[in-house]
Amino acid sequence: MAVDDRLKKTSQMSRMTFRNATSLDGERLLRMFRTSAGAWPTSGLDVRIRWSRGAAFSGSCYYDSGRIFVNLGKHLAYPYLMTTYIGKTV
Repeated sequence: MAVDDRLKKTSQMSRMTFRNATSLDGERLLRMFRTSAGAWPTSGLDVRIRWSRGAAFSGSCYYDSGRIFVNLGKHLAYPYLMTTYIGKTV
């Protein structure tokens, strides 16, 4: 996948912006995110995948802007299976 493709991938189906700034497979990360989101609406979300500064993984969610940051540790072997839950914002 080209660098530009990794940095920004916009899904036309859900109008969700998905940006992958890592060297990991962006299509696979997007599929994994969609699987985790399940039936929750993702329209308007801005999801950004990036390397962490040392933690195995971390993240943050900004409800007012619909932005989700997922930080992944470079030192881990992937796929790194973990469960996360996404809740509906009000």
